[in-house]
Amino acid sequence: GYPLTDIFQEDDDTQVIQMALAGFTRDSLHVETDKNRITISSQKSEEDEKKKGFRRIAKRAFTKTFVDHQNQLDMSNAQAVFKDGLLTVRIPPITKSKKTTIKIK
Repeated sequence: GYPLTDIFQEDDDTQVIQMALAGFTRDSLHVETDKNRITISSQKSEEDEKKKGFRRIAKRAFTKTFVDHQNQLDMSNAQAVFKDGLLTVRIPPITKSKKTTIKIK
């Protein structure tokens, strides 16, 4: 599928989404979260629309949505970095509360 995407989990259970987006700029990319979903997209710019006879593969519009079906990721603390044509989105796991004993007074 387009764009080329890799999804993996780091040792600390952080979910990582990487997309190869050569030809795009940081301002042309959008990353949004909603509940247990994260959507990464880019639309055609006005400049691309003016060049209708010129097809640029690296500038096609796209929308990809990824769903955390088990609700184990903290979407509100996701971080995205775009460098050298590679978008990297890191989504940390939800911190689980630890078992504690409450002292009765």
